[in-house]
Parts: sequence; structure tokens; C-alpha cells
Amino acid sequence: MQKLVVMLMPYFGRWPEWIDIYLETCRWNPAISFEFFTDCGPLSCPPPPNVRMHRMTLDEFNRRFRACFPEHAGASTPYKLCDLRPAYGAMFPDLIEGSPFFGWGDLDVVYGGLAASITDEMRRADIISFNGDHLSGHLTLVRTELAPDLPGHFPGWAEKVDHPAYQHLDEPKTVAGLDVHARESFNTPLSPLKPWTNGRFRFPREWYWREGVLTSDLDGPREFSHLHFMHWKGGEWPRACGNAQWEGLSRVVNLPIEEAKTGFRVNSTGFHSWTGEPARRWWSRLPFRFGT
Repeated sequence: MQKLVVMLMPYFGRWPEWIDIYLETCRWNPAISFEFFTDCGPLSCPPPPNVRMHRMTLDEFNRRFRACFPEHAGASTPYKLCDLRPAYGAMFPDLIEGSPFFGWGDLDVVYGGLAASITDEMRRADIISFNGDHLSGHLTLVRTELAPDLPGHFPGWAEKVDHPAYQHLDEPKTVAGLDVHARESFNTPLSPLKPWTNGRFRFPREWYWREGVLTSDLDGPREFSHLHFMHWKGGEWPRACGNAQWEGLSRVVNLPIEEAKTGFRVNSTGFHSWTGEPARRWWSRLPFRFGT
């Protein structure tokens, strides 16, 4: 059965500590397949049916890239792969054939009902972005028929893709000649540039995932397509914003994967056990309000 989306996911080096939790959130989106190209070590448990692992090194990935784009060199580091993303569909046409969309993304993500969030309006677009002001590099979907020529639509791609440093070529503000559905889905909390759903720079402190449903402590019963927790994970930009809380932790996964499969919480101190449905969530479902 063909999938709605085929995600092309090269990842080299070492799996992040939360990889098993990430893959569990993939499981609950069976309309999406995830194709990993990796030299990382074995997983602690088998991946779900909609996830496949293709053994490949970064050098082998680059050779495949150069076979499709002989005028370019490839990625010198795993992080540089982000600039190559518009080329992924042309590199793996056999994997995306027959599916309406293909895509790419990051691993510092928890998926909620991602497939269910893709509306009919979104499906009519050429590219689906989950950010409103620029393409969401951490999760982008593209109409499959556009794969062969997609890099040419990305501003400056041919001129900059061989620069040794990451050039943010997967996150342009515009894409030439294509219909981009770009709506803010409120997926990356703690950004100093974007207010939250409340119009203020007040963000959720904790998120809850259970059976493919993702909510936060600030938004009541509202469900989210995904959480991009880059500001907790860390890096140069999160540090500059006063975040990167996980960088000071000895570990961020504080529960076994079998327990995480039944539900988990994630916050500035990592992933934790589901300790009962948060009061804010069950209270919001009552047919009345206290004090009324």
C-alpha cells in the first residue's frame, strides 16, 4: 500500500538518546513511511513497520548525490546534509514513486497526529511548510512529481550548496514558481522571534504524548502535529536565546521505551513517565466549568 508521504531521512554518526521515542511517534502515523539512510549502531528495539533502515555511510550517500548532481561535491559533514535536502527526491526516485508527497526532517521532533493534520487544502499545494514565515526545514513535504527539478526552485541552491558551512538552503522564505502552503503550526516553542498561540511570548513548559496525540500544558485540548524541541536540545542558536537546557543534563530519557509507548511527558529536563493525565486536560473536557 502506497503511503501519503515518504520521508527521506539520512542520519550518520550516532543515534540521539531519544531515538526509540522518536520512532514510537512515527509508528502512530502509519500513512507516512520513514526511510533512513544511516551508519548508526543498532536500535535497542525493532523499528515500527513504517520505518526502514538502509545501511549507508556518508561517503556512499555523497556518491549517490554526485551521480545525480555531478557538478556538486556533496556534504562534508552530517549537518551539511540539510543543504542537500531539496535533492533527496531526485536521489531516491524508486522509494517515493507512487506516493503523493515525499519529505525530509529532523530527529529533535515528537510527532503527534501528523498525517491527520494534512488537510485537503494542504494536499493541493506543491510544498507544505509548517512554519508561516519560511520553509520549515525540520519538517517539509513536497509533491513527488516535482522531485527531479526541485533544487532549481530553491533560491541560490546551485551557487551555495558547495559552501563548506551550512547555508540554510532548506529554509528559504520563498520558493520560485511553486505553490507553498505555509501556515504557522506552533511547533517550536521558546523562539524569541515568534509568539505562541496566545499571541504572547509565553510558551508551554511541558508536552504530553499518548497514543499519537500530542498536547501541551498551555493549550488545553488542542492537538499539535508535532513538537520541534530544538530549544531544549541545544545548539548555537538555542544557547544564544538563553535555552539549551538539555546540554547540562547527564541524560534526557528518564523512562524505558516500553513505558514510553504507553505515554510520556517532555520538558526542559527531558523525557519522563506519564504520571496520569494532566488536570488541565481532563478539566477541559468537562461539560461545565467550575465556578460557573
